[in-house]
Amino acid sequence: MIHGFYSHGIAISASSGTATQIFIDDTISSDNQGSGLNINASGNYVYVQVTGSHINNNLDGILSGNHSRTTVVTSEAAGNS
Repeated sequence: MIHGFYSHGIAISASSGTATQIFIDDTISSDNQGSGLNINASGNYVYVQVTGSHINNNLDGILSGNHSRTTVVTSEAAGNS
């Protein structure tokens, strides 16, 4: 459980180089002052798959920025601003 951070609950930042794959499974990210999940990349893409997770009551639920591809399956994002 990721809870009550003063910034993003989960922050993924990838720079140029090889494309990156991230898998987030059965995770709770809640009540954070930033995004529950923030993805930002420059250069090559970052691919993120979220499965069976709860991203609730954050400033933003899931923020998938430039050069990112995000798939969300059987998950919940509710109560985000």
